[in-house]
Amino acid sequence: MPDEGRLTDAPPARRFVPGDRVTPREATDHPEDPVGTVMTRVSTDELLVDFPLAGGEMYLDEELDLVEPAPPGWIPPPPAPA
Repeated sequence: MPDEGRLTDAPPARRFVPGDRVTPREATDHPEDPVGTVMTRVSTDELLVDFPLAGGEMYLDEELDLVEPAPPGWIPPPPAPA
């Protein structure tokens, strides 16, 4: 029996996890820095992605493509001192 709640037959977007290396599907204002690391998922279900040169940006799962999955036991770096 088909799922009545689904609007399309497209597979659901991948749920990224902290440590995944990702790249946005759409063009960005930082083409020289295309790959970032998922740092956390926030309460709005958006992902905070850290790009080495551009800094942090918020994305939804469906706006990203996986470059490399998180290595086993990945732990986010500590916050920068204030």
